[in-house]
Amino acid sequence: MSNKATLKQIRQITAFEDISNAISQVFQDAQMSLSSHRKLVIVLKHIYERAIELEFEDGFLLRLTKMVNKILPLKKGEQVGDRIAKFCSLFVSTLFKDEEKNDENEEENEEDSPANRVAEYLLRHLLRGSQAKDKNVRYRVVQLIAYLVIFVGEIDIELFKALRWSLNRRLYDKEPTIRIQAVVAMSRFQELVIPGEEHVEGHNMSTQKLIEAIQNDDSAEVRRSALLNLLKTPKTIPYLIERARDVNAINRRLVYSRIAKELGDFRNIDFELREELLKWGLNDRDDNVKKAASKMVIDHWFTTVNSDIISLIENLKVLDSSMAETAMKIFFKSRDEDLNSIDLPSSMWKELTTETAFLLRTFYDYCNSNGHITLIDDRFPEPVEIAETLEKYLKLRMRMLDENRELIEKYKRSEKSQRRIAAQLDLLAPEIVEAQEQVNEEKSKRAQQKLQKLTKDASALEEELRAEVMKAKEFETDYNEFSDVFADLEFVIKQLLLIAKDYDFSDEIGRRRMLQIVRSSLADDNLSSKLLESSLQVLRKISISERDFSSMCAEIINDLQDSYQTSIEDTIIGQMENDSEDSDEEGANEEESSPDSNQKRRRVEPKQAPDELTIQCLRLLQQVLELVQEPLSSNYALESLIQSLVKPALDRWDHIQIRALGMKCMGLFCLLDQQLASSYLVVIGKAAANTQGELRVICIKAIVDILSVHGLSVVGRGKEVDSLSLSRLFSKILRSYDDHEAQAVVAEGLCKLFLADILNNFGNDEKEDPKPEDNEEQKLLTALILSYFHPYNSDNHALKQTLAFCIPVYAFSHPSHQFKLAKVSGDCFFRMFRVDGGYTRFDNFTTANAVMQQIVHWCDPNNLVNLSEEDISKTPSHVWQAVSMLQALEQDTPRSVKKTIITYLNKLYITEKLGSTVLRALQTSLNDTKAYFETCQNEPEFTMDASTEKMWAKFEANVQAMITKADEEEETSMKFQSSRTGSISESAASQTTSRRGSQAPSAVSSRSASRNASRAASRNSSRNTSRRPSMADEEDNVFGGSNKDEELAEIDKMLEQEESVDYDI
Repeated sequence: MSNKATLKQIRQITAFEDISNAISQVFQDAQMSLSSHRKLVIVLKHIYERAIELEFEDGFLLRLTKMVNKILPLKKGEQVGDRIAKFCSLFVSTLFKDEEKNDENEEENEEDSPANRVAEYLLRHLLRGSQAKDKNVRYRVVQLIAYLVIFVGEIDIELFKALRWSLNRRLYDKEPTIRIQAVVAMSRFQELVIPGEEHVEGHNMSTQKLIEAIQNDDSAEVRRSALLNLLKTPKTIPYLIERARDVNAINRRLVYSRIAKELGDFRNIDFELREELLKWGLNDRDDNVKKAASKMVIDHWFTTVNSDIISLIENLKVLDSSMAETAMKIFFKSRDEDLNSIDLPSSMWKELTTETAFLLRTFYDYCNSNGHITLIDDRFPEPVEIAETLEKYLKLRMRMLDENRELIEKYKRSEKSQRRIAAQLDLLAPEIVEAQEQVNEEKSKRAQQKLQKLTKDASALEEELRAEVMKAKEFETDYNEFSDVFADLEFVIKQLLLIAKDYDFSDEIGRRRMLQIVRSSLADDNLSSKLLESSLQVLRKISISERDFSSMCAEIINDLQDSYQTSIEDTIIGQMENDSEDSDEEGANEEESSPDSNQKRRRVEPKQAPDELTIQCLRLLQQVLELVQEPLSSNYALESLIQSLVKPALDRWDHIQIRALGMKCMGLFCLLDQQLASSYLVVIGKAAANTQGELRVICIKAIVDILSVHGLSVVGRGKEVDSLSLSRLFSKILRSYDDHEAQAVVAEGLCKLFLADILNNFGNDEKEDPKPEDNEEQKLLTALILSYFHPYNSDNHALKQTLAFCIPVYAFSHPSHQFKLAKVSGDCFFRMFRVDGGYTRFDNFTTANAVMQQIVHWCDPNNLVNLSEEDISKTPSHVWQAVSMLQALEQDTPRSVKKTIITYLNKLYITEKLGSTVLRALQTSLNDTKAYFETCQNEPEFTMDASTEKMWAKFEANVQAMITKADEEEETSMKFQSSRTGSISESAASQTTSRRGSQAPSAVSSRSASRNASRAASRNSSRNTSRRPSMADEEDNVFGGSNKDEELAEIDKMLEQEESVDYDI
């Protein structure tokens, strides 16, 4: 028989040897090209049929597996292996397809068909290699299984269980490529129903394993494979959409470009999931993901609603959505050249709905922002009409409130009553628990009676609460209907106000009409917070000046307060008239009357304004203060409100909401006046230190804002608050591990202050002779870094996210920032990993290697922005860090931590461009540290193993090599200068040399010899005090304004402060 068997030759085969040769030839040809596979599959199929006829089927299958075995050792990407794998898959699929077409095999047992026998034989054979040591074999085995299980119909239950068990093991393989194939193979079993199998959250085991992979696998490719292969059902949709937050941009993009389409009609997805999908996609940092999310809205979603823009807005649920406006901007942008096609008939203004009002407002915003003035003129009415439309809906709002006032009051009373009962039950709960414990311990009659009484009281309160709830159900439906309609109405009004905020009111008639309507609504309509903000923005827009705006707002607030005082005065006058009548009747009996009778003639003192009115005035004042910018000295109308409204609110200890609003207003007032800020900073600071929750956060934000506006001029000598108190306050809140929000706010505020260089030399001007260890700026920077790594903060995601972004931005923005970070890095590292520290006792602590990698990255000069390569090579931040780390190296840290420090010394970016002076200073620090290690060589943690010594020697050699290069470059530079200046400049050069010598900084003082108390005697006797050699000043100055003398003097300070630092984490 010839090398390539024809169908005719195959039918003439009689010996197994010919069948074996034919199989080999088919596989030989199959590895050459994919294009010939279909013909070769037909040939192999006929060979198989002939083998069955000759009863050589077992031999055929054995030969087939031997051919497959030859590709198992091939690496991923080898074309030969991939071609054979696909050929085997095509062969098995062809067998199954031919059986389906063959009518004669309809009644044949499917489990015993030739196709099933081939597939099962191959699968059982491959399972033997799924646990192989060779990763290539495991990869090819799982790849072939993934190809084959697609086509298997009926399968033996034992084989299925073996396959699933094996694939489950491969899902945790250390090789990502193998895990990818395992995911593909496992996905084929998602729709199989196994009798008696338990389902987790409605998923079978295979689906659950894919969900685990999509959430937890550290390989982006594996997660991508699971994302694309996970079954799309209502229960798996949340896991699919969750990948829109994947760290890998390709995975995030696939959610929008592919998964969203496969999910079908977007209206079948829950609103919360749709909202998250929009929020994550349209705000993504990757442009490709943004484009995919935009295309999803513009093409897929818009097409789904039959290209009806009102229907699209309706499904976006604009009342509850925070992303609907962004989605509409993207929609308009995609049709920027065809905006005329968007139909906005004039009749739309006569009866606005939430959708049409939102469409009008977003369309106006887009046209106004992009200069489509003609469209605005064509589609929008005159200012007077806008004002009248707004007035119509404001009147409708008041009419709704008047008609449903009884219903509103009834609901408020019920809600207040339910809150009161619930609060009483909350107070009783711990008392009942305590009484129960007393009964269990004492078993006294008195304790039993107390428990019974408390239980009885709780039962009575529960019964009362149930009665209130049942009573509320009588009007709950009516109130909910009213609430929904009223919310829609307020939304429409807000859209009109937002349009008016940017509208062209050059028409004086329209401006005055709008001014009248807005002033009236602010004074009389008791607007909600949402409408209040927009109304004030409109009022600011149409006011003649800021002073005019402030005066009008102050007048409105005073009118609100006076409206209550007027009613009080009427009450007082009436009471005084009654008292005079009583005094006439008493007449001569006055002397005989008891002292208590004088109470009849008492004067009625004015009562405090209702809380609702006070809250309304404070909210109005807050919004006004956020819109003004002129100093308080030129705004007397607003200044008068401090005494009449804000100060009384600050004293309302009984009402947390009023006090919080008062604190907000006072903080905003402080931004307008430096003297007021200096006076009231102490009040705000005490509130931040002694309160919790929302009020504390408000105070922190106020302090940060005051420092951002006025700088450090409001603290220091002669002021109410000094830098030490402020530093302690920030540090205390950063250590409030149970108050996550306050921690995150302080961290964000400090990062802003650091980035703006507001805290430069913080507190130094208050001390006559400031010491390095008293530097409040360094303390706060240290506190931020420790907060980032502290295990207590591992679940404070807001804090971690803030610092993960802000610390690198601070470090990379300027060399001086990186220098400050380098100075404290060694101190921070020691505090975290010292021998007697508590950092490592936590299960979730960050390893020393991870911490070191992070802080070295922060201080790497290569990450600095806006610097040339030459400037980067001359930036000594890693030199400072090396000195700081050497300081930590000599402290009481474990041996493994010392090894980590020495390992990372070789990863620091230090070049000869820094100059021989700086490099020699580093070398001196290395020699001192080495000498100290030799002194403490008998102590276990100061004993280095061979690899550590080798790394230390390598760093020493690198530093010496750089010193040699620096000396050569400096010598060459000096010769070049001499050749150019000649004899004329010799005297000047000598003068320069002498001047440089006179300016050399004092030697770097040695580290203090005192150490841990247990080692004091041995270390003090063995380590002598010495001076470092002086170091000349460098011409190149990295930190602009400071010179090398100052930089090297900083090393002195860092080494001197070693013993005075409080290392308690």
